[in-house]
Amino acid sequence: MKLYTGYDDGSIPTELLKSYIEKKLFYHKIFYTLNSYDHEGTGFIKENNLKLFFINQEELTTVFNKVEKCNLTYFYISHLCAYTLFMLDPLKIRSVNITDIMRCTLLDKLYQLKKPNSVNDINNWLTFKYVNEHYEQFKIITQGTFVMNSFALGSLAYFKANKAFLARFDEISLNGTEGNDYERYVNLIMAYHSLSNVQSLKYFFDILDTNNDGYVCEWDIKYFYKENQALYKNCQKFEDFVNEIFDIVINNSPSMRKFTLLDLIECRQGDFIIKTLIDTDSFKEFQSLDI
Repeated sequence: MKLYTGYDDGSIPTELLKSYIEKKLFYHKIFYTLNSYDHEGTGFIKENNLKLFFINQEELTTVFNKVEKCNLTYFYISHLCAYTLFMLDPLKIRSVNITDIMRCTLLDKLYQLKKPNSVNDINNWLTFKYVNEHYEQFKIITQGTFVMNSFALGSLAYFKANKAFLARFDEISLNGTEGNDYERYVNLIMAYHSLSNVQSLKYFFDILDTNNDGYVCEWDIKYFYKENQALYKNCQKFEDFVNEIFDIVINNSPSMRKFTLLDLIECRQGDFIIKTLIDTDSFKEFQSLDI
C-alpha cells in the first residue's frame, strides 16, 4: 500500500485504505460464495451452478432488473456463462475452476458494478448496456431467428469468412459443445476480437484442424486456400503459399508440414495466420492482389 500511494512519510489516505479493505472483503465474500456452489468439493463449478451464482449475485441485481423488463434474462445468463466458459474452460467440460475465477477479470468487473452509474459502462461485459448492444447485433445478423449458423455469419461486417470457414463453423456447431446459439455468437465475437489470446487462438485452431487430430497439416491449409483462391485470379501457387505459412509458424523445422496449437502460439503471428486462412480480405492482403 505504501509503495502504491508513493507517500514519502509512509502515510495512507483514509479513503484509499477504506477502498482497499472493502475490495479485499468483497473478494473474500466471492471466494466463499463460489465454494458454496461447489457441491462435490472438486474445486470446480459446473455450468448450472455457475448460472445460479450469477443470478444470486447482489452486484448484478440492478442489471437483472433491467434485462427482465426487456425480456432478455435468458440472453443475459447465456452471455455471462459464455464469457466465463470461453475464458476459463478451454477443454469445454462446461465447468470452471474456482481458483481461475478468482484470478481472472470477472471479479474486477463485478466490483466495478458497486459504483454509481456503472450499469451503463459499455466497457464492462457484465453491464446491461454491453449485453444489450450484443443482443441487438445478434438479432440483426440472424434476422430475428436467433439461429447462429453460416448464413448469419455471412452478415457480419467486421470480417468476410470464406466458405470453408462457414462450413466448419456449421460442422462444429452441430456437435453441441458450445452451448446455445447465442453462446456460439459470443464465442466467435470474443475470439475474433482478441486473437492475441491463447483461448482465441485455440478457438480458431480447432476450426482449422479439420481432422480433429491436434494438427493443422498441408491438407487443412489447402482446404481453406482453395476457397480463397476461387475468389481471386493470379494467386500464388499453393506450394508457395503453404511454404510461407510453414516458414512463419515452424521456421525451425518447416519440413514437418504440420503444426500444433503450441506452434501457432509460439510463432507470435497466430492472428495473422488465422485471418489469412479464413478471411477473404486478409487473404487478399497477404497475396497483395490487384482486384
